Amino acid sequence: MDPLFRLAAHPQIYFSRMWRFPEYGSWLDVKEIALTAYLCLNMFYVKAELWDDYSRRKKLEDMKRRNQPSPPEEMFDYRLTSSYQHMLVESTGSGRWNYDCAKHPHREFFGVPRGMYTSDLAWAKRHKFGYVTPSDLANTMFKGTHVPSKTDVSSVLILLGKRGLPAELALQVLDFADYRPYGRLPIRDDPLHPDNSEELAKYLRYC
Repeated sequence: MDPLFRLAAHPQIYFSRMWRFPEYGSWLDVKEIALTAYLCLNMFYVKAELWDDYSRRKKLEDMKRRNQPSPPEEMFDYRLTSSYQHMLVESTGSGRWNYDCAKHPHREFFGVPRGMYTSDLAWAKRHKFGYVTPSDLANTMFKGTHVPSKTDVSSVLILLGKRGLPAELALQVLDFADYRPYGRLPIRDDPLHPDNSEELAKYLRYC
């Protein structure tokens, strides 16, 4: 907080203007994006049946015992909800302006390259949120594009090693192919996956 107080007290910095106008990449973006991501992920974390296989099966069994209508098991997925998809697009998407510094740490966490989503279209696409998968919301140039994760790179290195390539040569092959991991998550596209718990905890502390 101390840097914010210093900025607010500086006579040549219009801090109130910076804070109020999100279209100019203000501090309001930093606060709102982080708060939205924090609340969204924490709320879904409490609903374990939306991300944990065991809890999901128990929930469906309980619904069947009570003769309640239950959706298919694959539909019990937080990533298919409108709130998660809206948060993902808003926190990582590119806008009409280049003032999106506040989104860099969120793109790094979710493993979303710049330009994959367009936040300006969040409201235009709101009718799609909750009815499609996150990959369906990606911009055209990213359709069908594979974005490697840390786990993907490790798997490829192991595969090349089994083919007899020394580790140094395998790393050169990946470098020539520009096959680099994007994002902090070992399991991409699933921030609440148990294997992502360490990075998730770091991210939520940041938020």
